[in-house]
Amino acid sequence: MNSKELEPDLNLLDSLIREGRGNEARKALLAIGIRKLPRAGLVQFANIARRIGLSHLSIRAMHRIIRPEGAQVSEPTAQEWIEYAGALIEIGAIAEAQEILEKREIQKAEPKAYLFSGLCLFRNWQYGEAVPVLTNYIKLAPDRYSKTVGEVNLAAAFVATGQAEPARALLTRLLLQTKKENQLLLHGNLLELAAQVEIQKNNLEIALEYLSDSEKILIQTGNSGLIYARKWKMLINARKAKNLH
Repeated sequence: MNSKELEPDLNLLDSLIREGRGNEARKALLAIGIRKLPRAGLVQFANIARRIGLSHLSIRAMHRIIRPEGAQVSEPTAQEWIEYAGALIEIGAIAEAQEILEKREIQKAEPKAYLFSGLCLFRNWQYGEAVPVLTNYIKLAPDRYSKTVGEVNLAAAFVATGQAEPARALLTRLLLQTKKENQLLLHGNLLELAAQVEIQKNNLEIALEYLSDSEKILIQTGNSGLIYARKWKMLINARKAKNLH
């Protein structure tokens, strides 16, 4: 199968993920033989695998390019380096990912370097430091969906640093936008963030409503956000049970 034949299939999987149908995308992706993929298809394959929790496949796909066993005609592109760094973040190899993302030539060629740098800071609990990095990415994002992804992560940074009002303003707009545009994966993650804001305000019943809606969406996505939605529900219910005694 050449890259032109593969492209429509991978584009479909990308759409499924955005629509919150990650479990369907996972099943379809697993049916694609990674060894038969041409180089041109490996980046998109790795991107999709990472977003549905199959980081090991993403690493395998990009390892053929980044760490080739035999001769390779050309050096990895900035986009290939970026996807490899993204997979490294997902498996916890933060230092190695940061080393890649800090290369000026990669930052100049791929704005996504700033998004992934922000995610590295998240993994190191440096949410405040992530705010300017993500703000820069939003300015450079190549398309509307990419910009929205950056804004979702910026909202997460606001929530984590206790900036309730900026978070609420951003979340209100993004919840309306993602619902209107049927971007259910992002919408589900935003609902979980909105719940955190309400928890900070001690509005536990409102938070539970957000979390229930988030869980209904994220259970179909194969996204790790489901874990957080369930965690917050458990913590709220535990707090409520404690208050009864």
